[in-house]
Amino acid sequence: MAVTVSWPSAPSGQGARIEIHRRTNCPNGTEGIIASAAVDPASLASGAAQANLLVPPGSAPSFDGAGLEIDYVIRVLVDRRLRADVAIERPLAIV
Repeated sequence: MAVTVSWPSAPSGQGARIEIHRRTNCPNGTEGIIASAAVDPASLASGAAQANLLVPPGSAPSFDGAGLEIDYVIRVLVDRRLRADVAIERPLAIV
């Protein structure tokens, strides 16, 4: 999956990355980062940040029903020296 990020108010930082996160309330579900790529933090504000992320084969599709959920988000993080990281995220559907 090719991802292009435009975050005009992105803060400066030591590093940045684009990630795909899986979130679920399924009893045997696995949450966490399923793909990640480093990007130049300066490229976020200009809209030039691009990453190719591979969704692992066999990843469960997005699902919401019967009290069970599997959600995915694209998350962009900026690592800031001696301060908390800053992040934004947007929903993603995997079919």
